[in-house]
Amino acid sequence: MKRKALCFLMGMLVLLLTGCQSEQEDLYSQALSGSSAVSSQAASGEAKKELTILVSYDNTQLNGLAEEYQAAHPDVTINIEVGLSAASQGGEDWNDFIERVTTELLSGEGPDLLVDPGAFTKQDYLTSDLVYDLREWMENDPEFTLSDYYENLFEAFTIEGRQFTFPLTYAINLAYLNKDLCDLGGWDFSPWEHITYGDVLDLYDAILASGQISLPQEFTLEFMDQRGPEALFKDIEIPSFIDSETKTCTFDSDQFIQYLERTKSIPSNRSPGEVVSLSGGNVLELFSQSNSEAATSLLMRDSPYLSNLLDLTSIPENCAGPFVLSSTSGDTAFFADLTMVVPKSCTDPELAWDFLKFCVSPVEVPAYATAYHPEGSVDLVWGSLPMSRENMERYSQLYGKIERIYRESSTLPAGFDPASFDDPFSQEFLEKFDQAVSSLNFAVNDIAPMESIYNPILKTYYGTNTLSAQECARQIQDRVEIWLNE
Repeated sequence: MKRKALCFLMGMLVLLLTGCQSEQEDLYSQALSGSSAVSSQAASGEAKKELTILVSYDNTQLNGLAEEYQAAHPDVTINIEVGLSAASQGGEDWNDFIERVTTELLSGEGPDLLVDPGAFTKQDYLTSDLVYDLREWMENDPEFTLSDYYENLFEAFTIEGRQFTFPLTYAINLAYLNKDLCDLGGWDFSPWEHITYGDVLDLYDAILASGQISLPQEFTLEFMDQRGPEALFKDIEIPSFIDSETKTCTFDSDQFIQYLERTKSIPSNRSPGEVVSLSGGNVLELFSQSNSEAATSLLMRDSPYLSNLLDLTSIPENCAGPFVLSSTSGDTAFFADLTMVVPKSCTDPELAWDFLKFCVSPVEVPAYATAYHPEGSVDLVWGSLPMSRENMERYSQLYGKIERIYRESSTLPAGFDPASFDDPFSQEFLEKFDQAVSSLNFAVNDIAPMESIYNPILKTYYGTNTLSAQECARQIQDRVEIWLNE
């Protein structure tokens, strides 16, 4: 019922926009006129300008970005409205929040900027005309050079040549394998090679078929059994079975049923849906130590942030990797930590676009959150991976220095001056990382709104013996198909 109400509201938007198209076109032209006028009002003594940003949950990074922008633009005030408390996540309040956002956008009373709540697909944005096409702004602004950024990351958000969502930072899923088990299974991978979920299952089967090892009772596919046997399946492969653009899904395929059957037999000590966090510390070293005496797991996933990038420079001997986790179709799973859209209700598209550019543009002197923040420096990434190639080098060297110091002494020296410390990353390493990211065929997980449909079915399948693989696949196929065509 919630989905139907939302679709009805979005459908009505098309009719509503017909009567005010000329007004929206004027706003669109204003936004495309460039950003040189953003600060001109301060010089001419005009009133202060304002931006209102709506976010689902409080976001430290967004708060920091707003503060940085206001410090650089005294003529601008940024108001951040938090829609939900953390306690309401996943409850009915979330559905009510999405309906409220949609209704406000329909009535023209929405925010100037919206942190993408993950409730709408690219197709939703395309057909409903809820938000501006940022691709046109990016290509027509002489101050924004797309080649300065990871273009394939931006490209992942396009649909029919249009882009409605703008990522500010990103992270990718990397994987490490137990090298001893790789050797046992006869697999020889090279670092930064792409591996699929099917590869991992094949390797697991080859290890069992070798007959050369008896896996201990506590063995699990993933290190610490992070999310149970279905975790990789859900994150990496399931998006391949849904095409939100054509409104079709293929869960009734033999391939999907085979995945269900193979994963059901993977040993796990985790209840379906339960999550173990591996945040903090050098988790790669923990993975290595856990497998040093006996094989307790085959694989560990990790997301490289600036604070743990040092781990990529020293891979333990009994670990293989890093590898890029990709789907069978060749797409690489990644996620954007913070993505923004500009609704048609925006009162100042030009100012909104200038703020978005500020959030990703190269900086001369990077800052390290609150630990190191000299006058004139800016921290736009807060430890996440930046969209700008220049920022990737500058921030990684700074964060790497501080992380190395923290690992040795747990505190920064008095009067810390990063220029007095050697760079932790060689140009060869940074170039290799840049080449790896630039060559990936990124795919946005556009199916988040459908997870509430198939997750309960998968939980029943993996947690009980009441569903066969065929019945599980049929139920998911029927329900997702209905959702796609509502």
